[in-house]
Amino acid sequence: CDLQPLEDLELQVRSRLAGAFSFTNTYITGRHGIGANEVLSQSALPWLSLRRRVLGGKGGFGSTLRAQGSRMKDNKPANYDNCRDLYGRRLKTLKDAKTIVEKVELDEKAREEAKERRRKKIKEGLAERPVKKYRFDDIEYEKESEKFKEAAKA
Repeated sequence: CDLQPLEDLELQVRSRLAGAFSFTNTYITGRHGIGANEVLSQSALPWLSLRRRVLGGKGGFGSTLRAQGSRMKDNKPANYDNCRDLYGRRLKTLKDAKTIVEKVELDEKAREEAKERRRKKIKEGLAERPVKKYRFDDIEYEKESEKFKEAAKA
């Protein structure tokens, strides 16, 4: 392939592909959208592409996608359990490990509290209780009982 100016290259391409399609919306570029003139001046073995422009529609598709994305985001709960952290561990396993540790700590606290309650109960059971004194202040009953006692003595 002889190195020729870009205009000569375009003419050669048009002459070889004349019957295939119209060249109204075509252009030549290098890799990654770099201009053809740049590629021809920098490289001994240029890589060029013949591209066609596609005419756009009315637009508005981006706003439709945005609206649909926000609706989908609202409906789905955020579940990242199957994702991995920077160390390669699954987030679900980390969450499960944390809950197990918390349950073990709660169980230990509950056991200690139960032991303390048992100690208190035993201590209260072993303590001597004061004797209850009953007062009976019914004067009429006392008078009647005195009468019965005197009647029984006589």
